[in-house]
Amino acid sequence: MLQINVDVSDLMSVKGDMQSAVIAIQQGMTDAGTFIRDTWVQAVSGNKLEGMTKVVNDDAYAKSIKVLRESMSGDSLSIIVGPFNYERAQDIEQGLPAYDMKPFLLNGPKSRPTKDGKGRYNIVPFRHDVPRSGDGGFSAIGLRMQMPKDIYKQAKQLVKSVPNATTGKIDWGQSLHIEEMGSINKMSLYQHKANQYEGMYRVGYEKHSQYLTFRTVSTPRTDKNGKRKGSAPNSWIHPATPANPIVRAVYNYCMPRIETNLDELLRELFT
Repeated sequence: MLQINVDVSDLMSVKGDMQSAVIAIQQGMTDAGTFIRDTWVQAVSGNKLEGMTKVVNDDAYAKSIKVLRESMSGDSLSIIVGPFNYERAQDIEQGLPAYDMKPFLLNGPKSRPTKDGKGRYNIVPFRHDVPRSGDGGFSAIGLRMQMPKDIYKQAKQLVKSVPNATTGKIDWGQSLHIEEMGSINKMSLYQHKANQYEGMYRVGYEKHSQYLTFRTVSTPRTDKNGKRKGSAPNSWIHPATPANPIVRAVYNYCMPRIETNLDELLRELFT
């Protein structure tokens, strides 16, 4: 949240009708709130301000930003601007530590018992967006990745997997095969067994396609011979998300302009 307060006690002590001046200042505060809101919306819609650590493109965050309150209490005018009912805003601002995703995935409603009865497994879908600009990148804040253009060129040629009108299940078509090894998680040092686009399917109807890969997570365990089974202990570790100080960046960008505008307004009113 950002809050701006303006002390108008000096105006109240001046003899005469100061109502028109207070109304003008109130309008200046309203304009300031609108300016902060619009700047904040742009900051989470791909416009990286000085002081932000990376670009944020989050539609839900942008829609949550509102001028929450304009009020006059005693001798003070105040305005509050910020995200309304959007919990992820704080996570983006403060960052998140790395965490193990396995407990969540293996205890969710879609997990199932393993055949040996010693654990659980879950098949996790990953959706990949088609490239829109550049050679790939995040389409939202870490939610989905745009596939590189060379991968998309191959993927769109795949025989499509389509829902069966009778059974309602998917009739699976071709999947993408990529020889390259998977990447290494720099934090957990886990070597992914396959490239992130290996096994990609093109799924949908005639004029609509989604591009999906599927990965299996299962309880780390050993068999009767001591051989390791299931997911590696250092796999499925979500990397830490560094803090991105958007509020401070918006404040530093807006406040010098707001102070200048209010100073000019006061000079017009009293000179």
